[in-house]
Amino acid sequence: MIVVFVLIPMLLTDWLLTRRAGDALMDNIKRDVADTAGEVADDVAEYLNRGELIVRFLARAPAFRLGTGEKIEQVLDSIIRPFPFAVHACYIRGNEAIMCRPAGILRLSGIDPQDTPWYTLAMEQGRFVWTGAYLASDSGRPIIAGTAPVVAGRAAGGVVALEFDLRAIWDLLRRYRLGKRGTIFIVDEADRLVSHRRPEWLLRPATDVMPILSREELQGRTAAIMPAPERAGASPRVQPRRSPLPPRGRRPAPGERVIAWAPIESPEWSVGVIVPLAEYRGVLRSLHILGLSVAGLAFACALAFGVILCRMIVCPIGELAEGTKRIAGGDYEHRVEVGRRNELGDLAESFNAMADQLEEHRKQERLAVIGRMASGVIHDLRTPMAVIRASLPVLLRQDVSDDEKKELAQVVDGAVERMAGMTQDVLEYARGESAGPKLETMDVREFVESLEKALRRDFELSGMKLAAEVRGTMRFRIDREKLARAFYNIAGNARDAMGETGTFSISAQSLDHRVRFVLSDTGPGIPEEIVDTVFEPFVTSGKQHGAGLGLAIAREIVRAHDGEIQVESRPGEGARFVIDLPAAAPES
Repeated sequence: MIVVFVLIPMLLTDWLLTRRAGDALMDNIKRDVADTAGEVADDVAEYLNRGELIVRFLARAPAFRLGTGEKIEQVLDSIIRPFPFAVHACYIRGNEAIMCRPAGILRLSGIDPQDTPWYTLAMEQGRFVWTGAYLASDSGRPIIAGTAPVVAGRAAGGVVALEFDLRAIWDLLRRYRLGKRGTIFIVDEADRLVSHRRPEWLLRPATDVMPILSREELQGRTAAIMPAPERAGASPRVQPRRSPLPPRGRRPAPGERVIAWAPIESPEWSVGVIVPLAEYRGVLRSLHILGLSVAGLAFACALAFGVILCRMIVCPIGELAEGTKRIAGGDYEHRVEVGRRNELGDLAESFNAMADQLEEHRKQERLAVIGRMASGVIHDLRTPMAVIRASLPVLLRQDVSDDEKKELAQVVDGAVERMAGMTQDVLEYARGESAGPKLETMDVREFVESLEKALRRDFELSGMKLAAEVRGTMRFRIDREKLARAFYNIAGNARDAMGETGTFSISAQSLDHRVRFVLSDTGPGIPEEIVDTVFEPFVTSGKQHGAGLGLAIAREIVRAHDGEIQVESRPGEGARFVIDLPAAAPES
């Protein structure tokens, strides 16, 4: 039983962890080697591109096109000095040549331009081209040259070239660290070494001095494991191993390495990077030992404490968590069964007591909310009822003109509409549901005039003033009835706050494809302690009546119109509400 339930799972866990970690490690090693080859290729390509740009510049420079020797010497000298890897900057025209070296300028005449390794190539190609690597005739150094013909009008005006010492390219590669036995090298299109830490190998076939897999066998930047050579100096022509690791139980073969290639487009070079796998085998062995130890310890601890934790802690906590979810979901009658007389049992009893208190508090809160809502609605209905009461006797009088009766009838209709809107808002807010706005395009001035007409008699009956202003011509898409309710709620709060005297102002203007409304009063302002929460339900201060729902409803209506509402207030300076709503698109 111990072997079945402990030893076998422990060994299986160790095998899976070690295999997955080993595969991941080898994939990372190959990826890192390939990335390093790509970085080296990018750096070398950038350096060679600088040389190509210089040669192209020289080929188009006015001094070369006009053939003024003194100017040519100045240009070549200014190029060769700040470019440390350049050996010569040369210009040949006819049988005359100007050769600029870091040591000075040399003029030659009576030469045969065909003797240079790059003159004929540039003339034949008629454009910039890199030569193949060659040995300099004067110093025997390995050289590569970038050359281009100088065009003067429709005829060739000579050839310009910039020669580079291949040994100096190795200085670009020194900053890369690949361990003690890692290698970076560069080969040309003929598989000759053009950069290596051993300069005596330059311009020799890479396969003669290094047993490597060719670029064709790796296909671009793909990295793979390269087996050890069969004998010294041999180049194994085998396909890369499919598995990233040798079979388990076999010691790594001496010389087994990871190799990666990265191309350089101009010239057609390739960067190779080789890292021996022997530097990483110690990590894999340590990983195996660590995985075996951790797997055994973890499984033993889990086997020893699993049953105890499940029976004493996990199961009771799960019941409490389930009870919490049911209470949060509104099932206030749910209770947790009390089992053991321990800390978890005491917690279960406390949970049941909390549920009892929550259920009782919920009942009391619902009664209180219903009372506050009823009180607020009754108070808010007094104003439109007063308007109706004051308008009806006037409508019954015989000496009132038809126009005045029509206007009073519209006022009464608006008051009735407001009463219906108040009750509907409270019902929707209490149920937590609200139908979306029924949008229609409307002129802002028309909307403000309708507000002014509906509110003016309310404020006149209270002895207050109402001012309205619209700047410019604007249109927006709104639900007229719902948005008017939001404005009525803000106006009603302002009327209650100002008392017997004061002015309530409504202004509208266009602002960055939006319509901005500013509603302000001259009342005492909103207390500082509730300014940040004034749009929350049941937040009120300084009012004898009202449920504190007016501004909360106003905010919901504004948000339903994709708008924003903000409040600014200072004690003694009144309140200022800013409402931004999207403007309607202009009609085509």
